[in-house]
Amino acid sequence: MRERESQRLDPSLLSDQIYDLLRQDILRGVYSPGTRLVETELARGFNVSQAPVRDALRKLAEVGLVRQVPRRGTFVEGVTQKAAIDAFHVREALEPLAARELLGHVNDETIASLRREAEKMMVAAERGDVAGLLEADISFHRIVWWKSENELLPRMWPMVEKIWPLLEARLRSDSDPENPYAVGDLQAVAATHEPLIDALEARAPNTPDLFHSHVTRVWSRLEVLVSGELTMGGQVKHHVQDSDTSQSGL
Repeated sequence: MRERESQRLDPSLLSDQIYDLLRQDILRGVYSPGTRLVETELARGFNVSQAPVRDALRKLAEVGLVRQVPRRGTFVEGVTQKAAIDAFHVREALEPLAARELLGHVNDETIASLRREAEKMMVAAERGDVAGLLEADISFHRIVWWKSENELLPRMWPMVEKIWPLLEARLRSDSDPENPYAVGDLQAVAATHEPLIDALEARAPNTPDLFHSHVTRVWSRLEVLVSGELTMGGQVKHHVQDSDTSQSGL
């Protein structure tokens, strides 16, 4: 478990800060799928009591980044092949719908919100901050779904949001063990969102098609991961190992 002694945490916000730090590490691939996160070790590394760590792990479980197994512990979540494909199919079908419905009433406030997220993506990309880029990326598309004013789309978005960062983070992370935060051309990834905003702002009729192309372009990269890194059983490699089953709970 990594040492955290150099990091200073605000005592009034311990749980949220630990959650953010662990979330970033998971998205960056510091903890691979199946890694067991031990509450006592994390608390020692953060130099805090176990209570805020326990709460942070609970929040990570709620967003699907870890899996808590009774009497066994908390494990970084893997991605099943079926879940990955299902998430793509849902997003492929519904994101163009969200864009089409948003197109009918998009306003300056929504455009400004989308541009802020796109700017955050670019800033994160320039820093090589994978977690920051992913967070802004997800927020960008969440805005489109939520501002569509279709009452069902916001209810369905969390199912897509839950799995997307796991998949994209795995693909964008470099395999060089000497540089675990290295990524591909993140600035190019961030830049793909500007044409979407421009189309919405111009009320362009082909906006839904642009969003569909955006989603399928992402999937063309993720598909390599799904076909190449998943085992025959459908789970990401390095899922919960047999040796973990003998260890006690949190």
